[in-house]
Amino acid sequence: MLTLRYLTVVGLFMVLVGCAAPPAKPIATFSEIAGTWEGQYVLPSGDLGPFWEQTIQEDGQMRFKRFELPVEGTRQLQLQDGKVVYDSMFWSGVLTLHEVKGRRILKDVAIQKRNGAVFTGEFTLKQ
Repeated sequence: MLTLRYLTVVGLFMVLVGCAAPPAKPIATFSEIAGTWEGQYVLPSGDLGPFWEQTIQEDGQMRFKRFELPVEGTRQLQLQDGKVVYDSMFWSGVLTLHEVKGRRILKDVAIQKRNGAVFTGEFTLKQ
């Protein structure tokens, strides 16, 4: 019984530590996230998806590009409660800004409208 209790406590600790992500920094203007960001999404299957590049302008216009099975497009972003949101015919999502060990990370939680599938992306500023 001691072993089961130990495993339960260790498991709970791992879950709590794993969920402890740094809080999002409020985004007041698009200039705070303007630039070219690069990264990948985690697919609903849990696999890492293809590489993407997203360029955000100071007016909130985003140009996105996927390199594998090429896709390109634009979308207009909106500011809402310290976050950036978007809503298009096929996707809706929320962008949040985080700082991890001195690095700025733009996180995107994108929801595919046709089936509710969630794609979570992490992007860093392109150097």
